[in-house]
This record gives sequence, C-alpha cells and structure tokens, in this order.
Amino acid sequence: MADRRDFKLSFDPRAEALEDRYPVRPASRDLTVAATVLQLRSLDETARTSLIRQGYGNTDIMAGITYPAEAADGCVIPEGFVEVYLGYLKDRQGETHRIPEWELMELLKQMLVVHERYELAGEVKAYQDKLGTSGS
Repeated sequence: MADRRDFKLSFDPRAEALEDRYPVRPASRDLTVAATVLQLRSLDETARTSLIRQGYGNTDIMAGITYPAEAADGCVIPEGFVEVYLGYLKDRQGETHRIPEWELMELLKQMLVVHERYELAGEVKAYQDKLGTSGS
C-alpha cells in the first residue's frame, strides 16, 4: 500500500476556475487534478459511482477517473490506484496522474463534509476503512 499523505481540502465558492475551487494543502498537483475532476458531477453522483468503483469522463474538457478494471487494453492501473486525467484547460495540455484510491476517497469525503453531506461522507469513510484493511 502506498504511504498515505495527510492533506486538507478547503472550499472557495468565489473561485472562477474549477482548479481553484477546492485548494489542497499542502499543495499537490495530482490531488488538485483529482479534486477538479471530482466536481464535474453532482456530489451525490460522484459518491455513488466512486463507492461502486465506476469511473467517468467529461468530454467537454477531456477529464475523468479510471479504475483498474476499466483500463483500456495495454494500460495497466495497479490495484488500489485510480487514474485521474484532465485534458485541456486554458493553454495547458492534458495531464494524467495515478493516485491511491484511498486518497481519491479522502478528497471526496472532505468535499462532502464541506457541503454538510455527512451521511454520504460516512459512507465514503466506511468504504475507506475497507480499503485500509484490504491491503490495497
């Protein structure tokens, strides 16, 4: 299992750019990309699909999340990780990051808490606990 990083997510509802809406401290590009991708859907839908390990994509900005079972032929995502990708924002070309699934769920849990969605945050926490004991 990858070492778990401690990080804190905050929320800036006045931020114009998606990337600035949920700043991560300490700053981390891979977690910023993941937080950006997580907010492309409603929190309910994001939580529902994350809990069943179903990825998604947004073709407008070519962004999404891919789980190991969904990886394209020839692409291997190690178990316990997800791939987050963000295509074209402003002048930047696309980027892809692999992060531990536990960290993706931690971002999602913190987003849910910020928006006072405590029941869903509890479901995500319970799933995180299972990830922690599965050795992933």
